[in-house]
Amino acid sequence: MLESIKRADLVIVIAGEISHNAAFELGLAYALDKDMILLAPKHIIEDIPKTFSDIAGVKCAVYDPDRIMKLPDVLDAELQSIEVARTKRVSKTISPDYLIALGDVLQIEGLYEDAIAKYQAASDLDPRNIRYLVRLGQAYMAIYDLIQAEEALRKALNVDANCALALDSLCQVLLDAGKYETAIEDCLKPLISLFPRTEAYYYKMAVAFTELGRPEDAAQYLEQATSKGLILPRLFYDLAWTAVRASRKYKARKQEEWIRKALQALQQAIKLDPALKDCAITDQDFDFIRTRPDFPR
Repeated sequence: MLESIKRADLVIVIAGEISHNAAFELGLAYALDKDMILLAPKHIIEDIPKTFSDIAGVKCAVYDPDRIMKLPDVLDAELQSIEVARTKRVSKTISPDYLIALGDVLQIEGLYEDAIAKYQAASDLDPRNIRYLVRLGQAYMAIYDLIQAEEALRKALNVDANCALALDSLCQVLLDAGKYETAIEDCLKPLISLFPRTEAYYYKMAVAFTELGRPEDAAQYLEQATSKGLILPRLFYDLAWTAVRASRKYKARKQEEWIRKALQALQQAIKLDPALKDCAITDQDFDFIRTRPDFPR
């Protein structure tokens, strides 16, 4: 029996009651198909099927305690009388929620490929479950597989086009992939429509338009955010920055309009947060308007 203990991938020792960590390790061992042995007092062994069956989907076969002659001295005296149980697969059908729970455990441990396999299995069992598809997409995001992530998240949106979590995750996937136009049309516009007072989506919209070389559109959305009552210093600062970039695309009156907009936004930002004055003074992006008499000094 001690040889079996030495060969096991994982040995869990329980002296008193079953702990959360023991349950976690047991579930992880099962998820990874590890060969695991549990050492515990008899009353614990007897409780294992009903305690762990829902958590880890395992059951235990109890070894004859008479076959265990002596345990290593490192074990507490309380464990001198023990039973040994080896985990076995459950014959019943595993539920999708159980697979998702296993996937979550694996992802926490950084085992993303294994987590993806569990999420995919859950999704195969219930292909129209948005939660499973979003989990799958986010797991692919974690390993930067943007193609598979986009596919899973679009499947979720085919079930519910207004699923905020799927829209938000897909938006990040598209931005990371450099698909700025698609991110704007497919995700950011719907998200702003659903959450008109969430400043993060206006920022992302501004970033996308700036990357597309359309700073005037970026400034328009930042202005829209301030008109919604989002009076945030960084919002005005970014508005000033994008307005300066937009001014460079024009001449004469149109350029002057954008410069004036930039200066007004910058003044408002500094009014809300005086520390931004130092940022503006050293920010090279403001060199274009630095000579103006109304530039903060």
